[in-house]
Amino acid sequence: QKSYLSQIAVFPGSRRHRPPTPTARLPLPHRRIGPTQRHIMPSDPSACALCPAVAGVEGGGTTFRCMVSVRRASGEVDIVARTTVATGSDPVETLGAVCDFLQRYEYGAIGICTFGPVDLSEGSATYGCLLNTPKEGWSGADILSPILAVRPGVPYSFDTDVNAPALAEVSV
Repeated sequence: QKSYLSQIAVFPGSRRHRPPTPTARLPLPHRRIGPTQRHIMPSDPSACALCPAVAGVEGGGTTFRCMVSVRRASGEVDIVARTTVATGSDPVETLGAVCDFLQRYEYGAIGICTFGPVDLSEGSATYGCLLNTPKEGWSGADILSPILAVRPGVPYSFDTDVNAPALAEVSV
């Protein structure tokens, strides 16, 4: 299978994304909202008029870090809320705490990344789920669905905790 970056015709920083086929996974920061719709966020998602706040979840092997940010009238982006949840041996408990945090805030888009290996194939029945991971109790855990269920329909980005920072570096 081709790597994620090899599927992007031009690097994300150029803002000229072209997925290889209509059914291909859309490059960051673009994501489908429904079967035919998509919301194209600007390179600075907090500047989007449709996205008053942006949430982020970084799932690591030891902690899940969550935040919500907004763009102030001055143009500065402020993190208005953040929390850290220990990645225990029970994914339901950990993801429940993440979702409890997210439910307290309104946001118009979310970026999610997680430790892996994780299924990143949107057409797959296990899309968003961890595969055979060495983290005890987490193999097969559905990371994406519970988080997206907090605010159904919001635009999202999803990747691994290794790819997400690399993509952020490329887009700066």
